[in-house]
Amino acid sequence: GEQGALLAGHVGAPRKERTKCGLLGSSMFVLRHRKFWIIFVVCVTVMGTGITLINNVGNVVVSLGKEGVGFYVIMISVGSTLGRAGAGFLRLGMVWPPIIAAAAQLILSSSSWYALSFGCFFTGVGFGASFTLQPCCLAEVFGTKDFGKILGLSMFAPSVGSILLSVVMATFIYDIHIPPGGEVSLLLLAVLLDSDLRS
Repeated sequence: GEQGALLAGHVGAPRKERTKCGLLGSSMFVLRHRKFWIIFVVCVTVMGTGITLINNVGNVVVSLGKEGVGFYVIMISVGSTLGRAGAGFLRLGMVWPPIIAAAAQLILSSSSWYALSFGCFFTGVGFGASFTLQPCCLAEVFGTKDFGKILGLSMFAPSVGSILLSVVMATFIYDIHIPPGGEVSLLLLAVLLDSDLRS
């Protein structure tokens, strides 16, 4: 629709321009297209944030001296489901998932027991909405020819976000908050576990 084209910066652009990836017959064209990287970076940020919270919500709950991790996993799941359904029903644009995710991080930064519930829920909403809106925005910008290949390229976003935020950033933050020599680095532990599994 026109709203999706507006968010992609293509309102008024000829249909030929919006589908020139398909006209060239090569999905690799998107790697030289600025709009693709904007969508990709948004998805890396929002999806990576969601994966980071999913992977570390247990540690967050323990750090607050509480129990019942399952409740917060449910909050993330409910938020993700509503985000996926609501993004289509409300015809949201790609600008909303990062706004929702940023608001969720501000809530989580309060380190409050009650804020954790809302933070998990809204992180799930942004996480789920980004999965719904990503293919819609790609179709609006590049058309439907070679769409499967283009979507496949963009679906590296969750993996990149997981590596950058959940593995690298979360491990770095964890390491600088423990006593020197107090515990094994999470990154080192992951490497040792992987090598042990391969042997």
